[in-house]
This record gives sequence, structure tokens and C-alpha cells, in this order.
Amino acid sequence: MNKYSISDDDLIYCQKKLLKTFTFQKCAKLKNNSNDEKLSIFDISYNANINIKYSYELLNIIDLYGSYNQCILTYIPIFITITLDGCYRRMLKGDYKEFNETRLNNEIPKYLRYKYDLKKPLNIKDCYNILNYQHKKMRDRYLNKYKNICHDFIKVPEPHKNGVPHLHCLWFVPNDENLIKYLRKIFKECCPAPQNHTQKGLSKEQILKGDTQGFQTNINDTCAYITKYIFKTFRNIHNKDYKINKLHAWYINYKIRRFTRSHLKTCNNYRFPIIVYRKIRHHLINLGYKDLSDCFFAFFSNEKCFINYNLNRKKGDIYINISLLGKTISYTKQQTIINHYGDNNKIYKQDIIKNNTYVLDYDKNLNKDVYDIYYHSFVS
Repeated sequence: MNKYSISDDDLIYCQKKLLKTFTFQKCAKLKNNSNDEKLSIFDISYNANINIKYSYELLNIIDLYGSYNQCILTYIPIFITITLDGCYRRMLKGDYKEFNETRLNNEIPKYLRYKYDLKKPLNIKDCYNILNYQHKKMRDRYLNKYKNICHDFIKVPEPHKNGVPHLHCLWFVPNDENLIKYLRKIFKECCPAPQNHTQKGLSKEQILKGDTQGFQTNINDTCAYITKYIFKTFRNIHNKDYKINKLHAWYINYKIRRFTRSHLKTCNNYRFPIIVYRKIRHHLINLGYKDLSDCFFAFFSNEKCFINYNLNRKKGDIYINISLLGKTISYTKQQTIINHYGDNNKIYKQDIIKNNTYVLDYDKNLNKDVYDIYYHSFVS
């Protein structure tokens, strides 16, 4: 059996495609028409496995979540692990003997239930989507009961040796006994796999609290605990000789998102998307703020907010007002993804051609079979 359900051919394919992407980013240049300054795509990209800036930003975000929730809001962390029942391994082969209609309606999203009816095998991405569905059900029930009590979470998937994923989640909630009791109850109902609810290997103190392997309330240094699961899943390529392993390839091959977070709640009752920080980061540097934590504590933990924003998610428009600078920044694309499977002139239209400042210069022979490039805006 292939480790992590990744064959040697899969590993070679991911390695080659990653190196092609790295080479393209290094070689493709953005030329400024006004002063002939050149900027490589690599300089503005934030791709996992390729640019180390992605790692730094993740560390920054995790540190912010821990410090803001525990120090400012005095919330407590709860470490949740969601695992799928063993029968899902057999369902990867189309064997649904241990499954029934009741479990189907409780554990699997509607758009995947046809596979049960037709006895079609699940795949790794299906299992990942099922885990997210169970987590979403739990979160929806929490929000339904505690509508006015915000919470934050960080979510990290990880594969078992057979390739079937499980989720590590770090929740921050108020230190309220009834709230935690309810959260434990809905976790048991929404994530029913027996492995989630065993107390084997726990301390007496944890058992008395009602903790299980899947629901723990006394993990020390929770941010460091969740960080280790993230940073063992990818490495940054520094040159063409860098190699990835099958664990790294699992995320790439099955297109599994390594890290998901909720939007931190600000003092004006907005949720703070990372896209806002990314769009204004170069302005914040001029004001003396070096990172996301500095920005958040200075602007959003006070009674007055100095940054207000408006997102139009349907159109992708974003408008940001920074009163300290006395200016409004507007972008016509809320999230920018460069997709290298077509005409690059069209791909860069929003951020390059429209402002008539930068021109893309690249070798078309390098722009084949590369990964999407996630980048930050480079114009003010």
C-alpha cells in the first residue's frame, strides 16, 4: 500500500510541477513603465512550499489568535480532533456494508450521498469534505445557541498513514461551564467516530473534566501545539535540488487546504479578514507597525477603530479607509488568484494592465503545467 495514498509517480509529478512553478516565479518579471524597475513574481507570491513568507505569515496569525483571544478576551482554548470511523477506509473501495441511512444523513453532506446509493468509492478529497461537513455542523449548532457570543478557530488537516485525513481544530471560547458542556455535547453528536470519544491515555484530571482524545481543555501552549501540525506538512523550496516527501505531496496532490481560520472579531463588531491586512500592510509599515499582531492590537482592540473596510464578495470589490493616513484604498478584486492555464494578459488585467504601471515579461515556454500563484497586491 502506498504511504498516504501517494504513489511514487504522484510524488514525482508533484515535485516536478512544484519546481516548474518555482522556476516560473523566479523568471517572470514585472517591469515598471515609469522607472524600468523589475520585480519578480516570486517577490510578491505567498505560495506554500515555495515562498517562506507564507510560513512567517502563518506564524504571525497563529500567535495573534492565541494572544488576542487569551489575553484580551480571556477566552480559553479547546483542542478538538475530528477523526473518521474505520469504515471509511473500506468506503474508499466502495464497501458500504457497515454504513446505513441514519449514519448517511448524519455524517455525509448531501452532494456526496449519491455515492452511497450507487456504491461508488469515496476518494481522499471526499473524506476531507466529510470532516469539514461535520465541523461545520458543530459550528452551526454552536452559533444557533450562542448567537451573540463570538468564537474563533484554527483548523488543520493531517493524513493517517493510509491517506484518510483527520482534522486538528483549536477553538477559543468564553470560560463558561455551560457553554463548554454544550460544545462537548454537540461534538459528540456531530463527530460520532468512537476514536473521538475514547479517554484512553488521558490523565485522571482530564477524565474528571470529561475530556476525551478528541476534546481536550487543558493542553499547554495550544498555539505551539497546533503549529507543529502545520509546519511538518510543507517545506520551502530554495533551489532546484530541494525535495518534497509523500506527506508534503498529499496536500498538493489532493488539493487539501493546510490551514483554515475564522475571522477575528474587531471592536466595531466586524470580522477582520486577512485580505484587509494584506492590502494595507505596506501602509502600516510606514506607520511603524511591523506585523499583523501590532496592527490588530493597535487598531482593533481599542474602543475606536482607525481602519474601516467594506467587502463586496459578489463583485470582489474592497474599500478600506485608514483615518490615520486620511486616505481610502480601493481594489477591484477581493482575492487575487493567478491561474496559469490561459492567456496571461487576461490573467493580470486587474492588477497590471488596468493601472498601466507594470508590464509582465515572461517566457511562455516556462508557463506550462504550473500551480496557481497566490500573491499580495504590490501597488499602493
